[in-house]
Amino acid sequence: MKTCTNCGTPMEDDELFCGECGTKQEIELDQETEEVAETVIWTGRDIASNEGADTVVNTGTDASANPVTETADNMDTAEPPNENTDYLHKEEPDQEPDDVIFCSRCGAKNSADDQFCMNCGANLNEDEEEVITPNQPVKGKINKRIIAGAAVIAVVAAAAVVGVMLLGGKTGGTSEKLVYYKDNSNIQYTIKNKKSLEITDRATEDKTYYEMLSSMDMVRYSEDGRYVFYAEKVGGDGVGTLMYKNLKKQSNKKDTSEKLDSNVRGYRLLSSGKVLYLKGSSGDINLYLSDLKDKTKIGSDIRNYVVSEDESCLIFMTGDDDIYTYDLKKKNTSKEKLDSEASYICASNDLKYIYYTKDEKLMCVKNLKDKEKIASDFDGNWAYAEGGKSIYYTLPGEKYQFTDFITDDQATADSNMQRPNQNDYRVASGTDWFGGTTYTVDIDKYNSAVEAYNKKLQRDEIRNTLDSLGSVTLNELYLYDGKDSTKISDTVLEIEAIAYSDKNSTDKVICVSQADLEGLGEYNISSIDSASDAVDKLTKGLSESKKYYLVTGTGMNQFDVEEEIDSTRFDLDNHTFYYSDDRQDDGTATLYAISYNEKSINSPEKIADDVSGMMLFNGKIGYWSDFDDIEATLNVSGDGIDDDVSTNAFTPVSPEEDNSIYYAKDLSDRDCSFTLYRYQKGKSVKIGDDIIYFKPLEDGKIAYLQDYNLDRYRGDLCIWISEQKQNKIDEDVSYIKGGYGNIY
Repeated sequence: MKTCTNCGTPMEDDELFCGECGTKQEIELDQETEEVAETVIWTGRDIASNEGADTVVNTGTDASANPVTETADNMDTAEPPNENTDYLHKEEPDQEPDDVIFCSRCGAKNSADDQFCMNCGANLNEDEEEVITPNQPVKGKINKRIIAGAAVIAVVAAAAVVGVMLLGGKTGGTSEKLVYYKDNSNIQYTIKNKKSLEITDRATEDKTYYEMLSSMDMVRYSEDGRYVFYAEKVGGDGVGTLMYKNLKKQSNKKDTSEKLDSNVRGYRLLSSGKVLYLKGSSGDINLYLSDLKDKTKIGSDIRNYVVSEDESCLIFMTGDDDIYTYDLKKKNTSKEKLDSEASYICASNDLKYIYYTKDEKLMCVKNLKDKEKIASDFDGNWAYAEGGKSIYYTLPGEKYQFTDFITDDQATADSNMQRPNQNDYRVASGTDWFGGTTYTVDIDKYNSAVEAYNKKLQRDEIRNTLDSLGSVTLNELYLYDGKDSTKISDTVLEIEAIAYSDKNSTDKVICVSQADLEGLGEYNISSIDSASDAVDKLTKGLSESKKYYLVTGTGMNQFDVEEEIDSTRFDLDNHTFYYSDDRQDDGTATLYAISYNEKSINSPEKIADDVSGMMLFNGKIGYWSDFDDIEATLNVSGDGIDDDVSTNAFTPVSPEEDNSIYYAKDLSDRDCSFTLYRYQKGKSVKIGDDIIYFKPLEDGKIAYLQDYNLDRYRGDLCIWISEQKQNKIDEDVSYIKGGYGNIY
């Protein structure tokens, strides 16, 4: 496991691009051998060989999979946060029910059998309902032990999976609901009516940190707010019993809990009112579709699945590398195989274009039926564009061995050189007692010969190992637009940056580099000290000869850089490419921006010098400057927002729903708490001290955990309303669903 060099997101070791920010990570040239013989020294008596390992750069890239993919082995969730497809929508009848009642608080119309107003959440039968305080959930108080001791450090990254999810939100006229974990219970707090509902008091099996995160992630709401789905007795593998409640009928006198299925490891709520879920243990995971009454088994041995944007169909991949499609709209339908022994790559949002590899061929299935081979000898380098409709890909081009750039200027001399013999360097020095001539070794000449011979041995070692040290492959770059492939270049060194997006972007854009091999030059073997020295010279020359291009559509647009591109970020909404260049010894670099369109690019615009890392805030570029150990100045679009901002608390965030920027200061070494600030409309406001976790809410409110005890995993749950007003909601709370911070 590694972390992104730009934003710190956990990544797999073989991932080249960060799935969070798209930054390309450091890689190495084609390495075809692991051990390199270096210096060979002859002392005049014996030969000693010292071996070591040198690394060269790999020109291949391994872009991560399409972010809409949902994996069975990923976690206990099968959908990304902040998507409308996370919610269930039950179609209401066009005709009004015979019996309706109106809310006394807001006047909204409700069914006669509703317990709570579907607009404001008020109790429609107040005279029958006992008053419920924030500290008193519907089912009563909970006296169970808090999370038991757990190996929490190993699962810190799981917190990032939860993401930001406004449960209920403004959809369907439903008030926003805050969900939190306390004493093995998942509790719902409705913001407007300030009332609590204990969703379950059996959230986990062993009350471990990971089980808590998994159970919280399994709490989701239907689009109209009628149902809450959740899991009970979630284990260490993220598997639990999937349940749901009818919130319109739920009261302290009536529990509407219903079991959907057991052994569930992830699910997705569809707008049709159905539930798509994964059931089973690793290696035996099945995919089901339920209408809350009956369930249908879609497939077995599921590896991952992808649902179309309109939820009309899905595709899923099995452990046998088969790809199937399934129609979610038709009744009594069955799965249909698209191909076998295939490795899924990506798909368009509507699943009209599905890309995968088979037997080193790049394939595409169109409209879930028409299969087409795009290319043979596919090397696995690709980047999707246009929301997955189009795909950039590379094929191996001309390959150059490192020996192609080295001239053996000592070949003839070395072939005639023999190993020095001391007898060949004897000179007459006098006569002995018998009149014979005595000899001594001319040590200076002999040592010079030994030195020359050692250099010859070094060159021999270079000759013997250089062929296996590495090579440079120039790739052919293509764009397949759903119909035809267009060759863009045949001298691409590598794909430098990929544009990630979960929206229906129409942009076709990537950043690539080309190598000027003619400018790489040639090196005489006599100027090289060792095989590793040769590799160092060649890789440095290759890096210095790089030329960078922003590819828009099929056009190659070169732009100048001082040294070498470092971090990158695409803003697809504003058609802008950000990159840092000319990294200094202290880790800082210069930040640039390039705006582009379908046909051309503008010249790079310098944003700032001495930048350490970048972030994107709803179309505005953010970055660190004046970095000092664990603090720095936070800047947004060239303006300094605040100084001494903590860089280790959490990466500053800007949720789309409120367009603010949240950041931390004064990070505590003792308990990882911080002072939370919000930047909005050109002004920073202090939210509170000693905060460890928070979540932005509707209408500018903020929920947060304060005065948190990391040993006991308990803190106070509060809601910030204004600078003058903050309300304490509950105490001994362990976690808030869908927030940011430092609980680990």
